Amino acid sequence: MIYKHGNGIKEYYQANRIVFHYPSEHYLTVDGQTPRYGLEMQIEHSLLKSDDIAHTESVIKVKKAIVSVLFLESQLNQFGDPFLARLGIDSRRKNADGSYSVVDEG
Repeated sequence: MIYKHGNGIKEYYQANRIVFHYPSEHYLTVDGQTPRYGLEMQIEHSLLKSDDIAHTESVIKVKKAIVSVLFLESQLNQFGDPFLARLGIDSRRKNADGSYSVVDEG
């Protein structure tokens, strides 16, 4: 992932971990509604390099970035989303508490 600051400096990040939360850990308000999403995928990145490391270090201290992707409950319907189905996530695996049981197929 490349992040470009307003002044043109670029930071380069590498994805190193994917974490799933079901239901979602974060919320997004749209049209005055703030639903809890059925699934959240977080892609964690670490800083590899920067065009200006002195500037980068003055702006950020953690040197990590996380991108979250929220999935609507409708994407977890009985037909399933092809991407999520490959991960073993669909409405048939929904628990009473709203979480999902994921089958580890090795």
